[in-house]
Amino acid sequence: MPVRSLIHLLAVALIVFVTPSANTSESDPLDAIDDAGDLAGQPIALQRINEFVYMATGLANVYLVKTGEGEVLIDTGFVLMAAKQKAALSEVSSGTASHIILTHSHGDHFGGTPLWRNEGTRLITHRDFSRNMAAHKMLAPYFAERNRFLYPYLPDELPSDWDTPHHHYNQQPTDLVEPGHPYRFELGGVRFEVLATPGAEGGDSISVWMPDQRIFFSGDLFGPTTFPMWPSLTTIRGESFRPPLPYLESLDAVIALEPELILPGHFGLHRGTEENLRKLRLQRDSLQYVHDRVIEGMNVGKTVYELMDEIKLPAHLAVPQNHGKISWTVRGIWEYYADWFYFDATSPLYPIAPRSVHAEIVEMAGGAGAVASRAKLLLGQGDVHRALLLLEMAEAADPSDEKVVETMRAVTQVLIRRAGEDPLATNFTELIWLRAKLRALESTSN
Repeated sequence: MPVRSLIHLLAVALIVFVTPSANTSESDPLDAIDDAGDLAGQPIALQRINEFVYMATGLANVYLVKTGEGEVLIDTGFVLMAAKQKAALSEVSSGTASHIILTHSHGDHFGGTPLWRNEGTRLITHRDFSRNMAAHKMLAPYFAERNRFLYPYLPDELPSDWDTPHHHYNQQPTDLVEPGHPYRFELGGVRFEVLATPGAEGGDSISVWMPDQRIFFSGDLFGPTTFPMWPSLTTIRGESFRPPLPYLESLDAVIALEPELILPGHFGLHRGTEENLRKLRLQRDSLQYVHDRVIEGMNVGKTVYELMDEIKLPAHLAVPQNHGKISWTVRGIWEYYADWFYFDATSPLYPIAPRSVHAEIVEMAGGAGAVASRAKLLLGQGDVHRALLLLEMAEAADPSDEKVVETMRAVTQVLIRRAGEDPLATNFTELIWLRAKLRALESTSN
């Protein structure tokens, strides 16, 4: 999938973090739905998977399993698309669900729950789903400011009759899935197993296995984009680190199932046992390789920065990094095991930011212009990362200095170019960040 489409997918998903405010706008919610569909590059449509499983496409897929005694819904979509997805499924659905299974607490997967739930509906989530929802709500202003910077086309406000899901979601689960204890039920002679599978998009991930048909509904266990892919165990937008060992255990558990059909939370299905096993093993083995190299490096005294630079996947384990990034995962694994104190300096023990002395250092070096000149020299030598560090120091002294802005713009353009050179290493979140910084620089210079 093109990087541009992936950027749009993530951007729309993050609408759920925008803090709502009162708005008396008369705007038509259907316009917002259509806009969201256009941005995601995923039109809303009904797809027949087999004689009893159906999918409504959109920002995230909504799956409907029909049985002789009722319907099972797996995820309910993004709030701005949910009504249209339900309308698409109405061709084959009664309109209510016996069971609703929410694969995790990201807003593109649960927004339509009130549309489908009735008094007798069983709502099944991971035991940590509600706790993660509370964390999303608690930090809503924090995430909203970050996302307004990264995604300027997100709305500051929504129509007053639309609730953003993390703020107003009030659906309480009836059944909780515990790690190591699958939740099993049978409906109309069809068996379902709901498994706790902590993975690429959070520790509250659950998946659904239909053992008789060997169909596996993965949610975002593998990530929200391609499969296989490098998992986003850590994100620059900010969420809890996803520990690697439980994730590897989840992948081993799915491999043991030998699924013939994998139905993910986003995009198309994956059919064929042997091909699915190949993808699953590649996803597992690539993460295991990086995890083990981090541990080896820590044990021989290498720094986190050395390991971020050195650790690469061998060709036979290469996977796309369009959502997660290997170097960020290296740092996340390091800090997961050893926390934030790197044992290389004393100042991190105290409440003083390195940036607080940058202006003084720049002054001693001859001023912001002089430091920018040195950074430009380093850039010309191909040393873009050290040039970036110098320019960030110069910005602390004089962010409006013409030479600082000009050189930082040049550095950012080089970083953008490098980020897109290797299709396997291209990470759309990194590109979003760099392009946002470039927009800010261009605004400063105008």
